[in-house]
Amino acid sequence: GSEEEYIYFSGPLSHFGKVWAGREINLDMFNMKEVPIDAAKEAGDVILKAHLWIGSKGVVTPTHFDEMHNFFVQIYGSKTFTLLPPSAWARLQLYPKFHHQHRNVIADLEDEKTFKSLFSDPSSGMMTVTLSAGDLLYVPPLWFHRVETISKTSISANIWSASKTVHGANKAWLESFPVDVDWGFVETIRVISEFLRQLIKAILPKERILSYVTELKQARYESLYRFGENITTACPFEIYEESHEIKEHNKYLEQVESEAPSFLSQTDIKKTAYEMWCNPSEKTTKKAAEYVPNVKRHFDGLDQGMAEIYLGNYIEDLASQIVGFEEIVKYLESCISRPLSEK
Repeated sequence: GSEEEYIYFSGPLSHFGKVWAGREINLDMFNMKEVPIDAAKEAGDVILKAHLWIGSKGVVTPTHFDEMHNFFVQIYGSKTFTLLPPSAWARLQLYPKFHHQHRNVIADLEDEKTFKSLFSDPSSGMMTVTLSAGDLLYVPPLWFHRVETISKTSISANIWSASKTVHGANKAWLESFPVDVDWGFVETIRVISEFLRQLIKAILPKERILSYVTELKQARYESLYRFGENITTACPFEIYEESHEIKEHNKYLEQVESEAPSFLSQTDIKKTAYEMWCNPSEKTTKKAAEYVPNVKRHFDGLDQGMAEIYLGNYIEDLASQIVGFEEIVKYLESCISRPLSEK
C-alpha cells in the first residue's frame, strides 16, 4: 500500500498578519517577566516568542524539552501531550549537548515496549493529557514532552516566556575556570578534572554522585554507539545531510574545532596516557577548589533533574575542550568516574 501522507506546518505568529503578530492579541499576558530586558539582551536571550502549529492526524513532535516557560493553546482539534520531568533525562537518553538533536532524546517512545516501561514505573513521573479546542497547557522549562495530533486537523499556538532559572544557570558558562596560559597540557587536564570532580560533589547529593557519572556516560554517549561512532552525528533515524539544519550544525562544529581546538589535539601526548593525566595532587585540589563556588551558585536555584542536565552540558563543554568530542567517554571514565570511585 501507499505510505500515509501528513500535513505539518510551524512558524512564528508574526508571519500571519497583524492579528497573529500580537497587535490585537495581548501576548504580554503570558510574559512571566522573570528576566529583565537588558539582562536578556546581554545574554542573547529572547523574552517572549510565539508560534502557530498546524497538522493532520498522526503528526508527532518527538520528545524534547524547551528552555522557556511554555503556554500551549489548543485552537482547533485535539492533541495529546506525553510529559516527563527533567529527572527522566537518563531514562530517555538525552542527546549530547553538541549533537544536532540536542534537547531531544534517543529513547524511542513510539516503541510500545519502551513507552509502557516508562509509563508503568511511577518513579518516571510520566503523565499524559489531551487538549481540546479552548484548552491551555503550561509546560515548565526542561520538562520533556511529546505531542501527537489525534484529530483530523489541529491548529495550536504557543507562547514561550524567558525563565530566570534557566537564565541564571546559563551564567555558569561565563565564569572563569582554573587554567593558566603558562601551564602544560598535563597540569591543565589535572586541574580541570579535579575542578569538575569537586563541582559534581558540590552540586549533587553524595549518594547520587557515582550513579550520575555512570548514567551520564551511558545514556548520553554510549547509547549512541549503536548508530555510529561520532557522538555529534550518530542517530537512530536517517538524516538528510543537505538540510539547512544539518549544514548549519556542521558549520558550527567546524567553527568550534577551528577557533578552539582541543588541548589534546595541540600536543603529541599519547591518548593512552589518561591515567597519569588525571591523578589529583595537593596543588590541583587547592587550585580547583578556588573556582567551584563561583560556578556552583548558578545551579543553586535548580531542582535536581534540571541541575543534572545543565551539569552534564557543562561537563561536556569542558571535556570536549580538553580531549575533543571523540574522546569524551574515555575521559569521563578515566578522569571523572574512576577517581571519584577511589575516594
